[in-house]
Amino acid sequence: MSEETDALDSEIAALGAELTAVTHKLLVKVREFDEREVFASMAYMSTAHYLNYRLSLSLPAAREKVRVAHAIAKLPKIDAAFASGALSYSKVRALTRIATLEKEEELLMVAKEISAAALEKVVRGVRRVETIASAEKREESRGLTCFFDDDGMFVMQGRFLPDEGAMIMKMLEAAPSPKERMPAGKRLADALVHVSEEALSGARAEGSSADRVQVVVHVDAEVLAHDVLDGRAEIEGVGVSAEVSRRLACDASIVTMTHDKHGNVVDAGRKTRVISTPLRRKLKERDSTCRFPGCTSTFTDGHHIQHWSQGGATTLENLVSLCRRHHRFVHEHGYAVKRDANGLIVFKDPRGAPIANAPPALPSPKGTALATAEMVMPRYATMDYHYVVNSLVRD
Repeated sequence: MSEETDALDSEIAALGAELTAVTHKLLVKVREFDEREVFASMAYMSTAHYLNYRLSLSLPAAREKVRVAHAIAKLPKIDAAFASGALSYSKVRALTRIATLEKEEELLMVAKEISAAALEKVVRGVRRVETIASAEKREESRGLTCFFDDDGMFVMQGRFLPDEGAMIMKMLEAAPSPKERMPAGKRLADALVHVSEEALSGARAEGSSADRVQVVVHVDAEVLAHDVLDGRAEIEGVGVSAEVSRRLACDASIVTMTHDKHGNVVDAGRKTRVISTPLRRKLKERDSTCRFPGCTSTFTDGHHIQHWSQGGATTLENLVSLCRRHHRFVHEHGYAVKRDANGLIVFKDPRGAPIANAPPALPSPKGTALATAEMVMPRYATMDYHYVVNSLVRD
């Protein structure tokens, strides 16, 4: 090779080490972001959804970064090698699937000797052996217990197979959470309650005009349109704000009732849907998911940009799909959605600042300590996989 080629090779290797070190710094910040649950205060469903939007990562890649960020906190030697640029993110990602404090040093030695592709193969082999050995034990431990505690609380305790757990978590992540800035356990509990309500109420099939949830809201027209203080706005006798009433009425069935001066119903009209079934299909086809920046939920309501009670038309141009969580944010948490002069949908936070429609370009990192090319280059291209796997899974 020429001196020019050598220089180019060295520069690429050095930049790779720098990128690794910067990736470690990013994951440290991601872990802090997740532990502090900053995503909730910013109206994201999770840290992965934040990374999906802010850094343009796919959701699977974002979830993996969050997982690795938490895993390296418990593996100091792997963490140190990652931070120095000596161990690539690809290798760290693979190692964290099987690493423990007891095996960390041995795994680190193997990882430095082989390529990332070879390490992935080793990890798959270790996991396969461990899975076969523990399959019967896992099956025996699988189960769910439910009971009412002494204080009247309903308690659930369960163990599920990995694929079952992944399916359950996906279901819970897809369910809107009714409260923000709360511990993860409370959000999951709210999500489970929501899923149960949906199942019991008979979630509306595609194309059906049936209501998803039968919740009766009594609200005076003046309250709905103008937020007057002396009118009626309640759900089954419990008072709610006009904004809550507007949110529920955005996508609902409406029955107009006429009362006499004593409050007695003297006439009730037919139940009609605010958003017709054909229009709902068009809205679903256009939006596909919740339109709030960073959200990918497919469980959505139709939101009137200008509410129908205030003269807004129930047309495709005046509607936008929002999940229940972000529908609440727009109505009750100070967020806003409008169309700009070009007809584009724009969201604003409670300060009135637009929420970016695309993540910004990231500045080039500077001042990062470089690892040498030798630190990240595997020394052997081939290896005895059976020997390595057997040595890593031995008792």
